[in-house]
Amino acid sequence: MVKFSLSHTNRLKVLEKQEKLSAAKIESAKIAHLAAKEQKEAKLLETYNLLLSKDVGQMSDEEKADHVQTLKCLKKRLFPEIN
Repeated sequence: MVKFSLSHTNRLKVLEKQEKLSAAKIESAKIAHLAAKEQKEAKLLETYNLLLSKDVGQMSDEEKADHVQTLKCLKKRLFPEIN
């Protein structure tokens, strides 16, 4: 009977450790996902700033219109509360 109780206790400890490990893996995945999201947004902002500072003087009218449309799209995505 003591052997069964010890075995049962050990199984419970293993299950508890597995649950903690699973929770840690989930938390790690959430953090990695958040970091990837932030990197993506940072890259979008970098592109937006680059396009804002781009000289459009040598562009054709079609290129200028495309440039403006791209800026509007990025602005809407980066700053949805402003639009």
